[in-house]
Amino acid sequence: MTEAPATRHAETYVDAAQPDDSGDGATPATAKHTIAAALAVTAPDGVCRVAAGVYTNEVILATPGLTLEGAGATNTILSGAADRDTLIMAASNLTVRGVTIQDGRRGLLLSGSAMPAVLAGLRIEDCTIRANGNGVVAPFDDEIRRIYTLTRCRIVTNTHNGILHVGVGWPGNYGKFTVLNAINCLIAENGDDGVQYNVNWEPPATTYFLHCTIANNGGSGYRDEAEYQASVFFTNCIVSGNGLYGVHKGTAIPASEVLKIAYSCVSDNATNLDGFMVQAWPETFTDKSPLFEPGRYDLSRMSPCLDNGLDIGINDDLVGTPRPQQAGFDRGALERVRVAPTGLIVTVY
Repeated sequence: MTEAPATRHAETYVDAAQPDDSGDGATPATAKHTIAAALAVTAPDGVCRVAAGVYTNEVILATPGLTLEGAGATNTILSGAADRDTLIMAASNLTVRGVTIQDGRRGLLLSGSAMPAVLAGLRIEDCTIRANGNGVVAPFDDEIRRIYTLTRCRIVTNTHNGILHVGVGWPGNYGKFTVLNAINCLIAENGDDGVQYNVNWEPPATTYFLHCTIANNGGSGYRDEAEYQASVFFTNCIVSGNGLYGVHKGTAIPASEVLKIAYSCVSDNATNLDGFMVQAWPETFTDKSPLFEPGRYDLSRMSPCLDNGLDIGINDDLVGTPRPQQAGFDRGALERVRVAPTGLIVTVY
């Protein structure tokens, strides 16, 4: 007799405290023990809610429209291993929110078998991606077009690169490309580059970094070795303290394909700007330190990046602080919180 297929639910639950996967996953009380078991009974376009805890099995999102939602990045930990990836996004219109992705060969891999030709609508929000070999990896040699957005993410302390687009394309393969939008992200303290494009014949695909802080990486903040990488825009960003270049373009590109840096601060790197068609608009600082608070990435009260950003419609920061706090928008991922006077009267005796 053929076994009936498992019932799928619009919402499913995972809890590491559960002893096993015997629950149906439909309520917190009957949560699955593993994420894979819960995903197996989550309906397309459904939500899989992951309770606080540490989850050690590789997670593969292969059903379009799914949302994987943790209990906050400090509470829900997806922990991989050196010989496997921690989380793989292998379908379109996926959202990952509120988890830490750590300890994998690649923390977040935008790839997988039996994938569609377009892998679009990928959203990674309020996540920490740390202590992996490479943080986020988008390979190019499988002919997949990827479009993804990182919002309010910390990509830190990965052994090699924070974000890596890598592979080999070929002339005329312009239907396949990777588009990255990074908003309010901190990309810091990775062993090699914060962001590295290392793709031959990367076809036209505009990338945006908006209100990002890319700092203190061992290599470059942003290094682009793509043969034909399209335009890249940095707006309201801070790129500082990186061991090689702040922003680097290593190969010649057509004049229409440029690295444009506006209302940003690219300073205190070994070399701030380098390469072909790297354009820093007059509003960009290359001679002023961002002046972070000691040991942190929020701005000190003396920072030249305070109130000097452009209003581009982003009304919060990396930790959800409303923008702007005063007359203008701050540059970088973190808006400095201004404390209004309390009216406290101090009497001196």
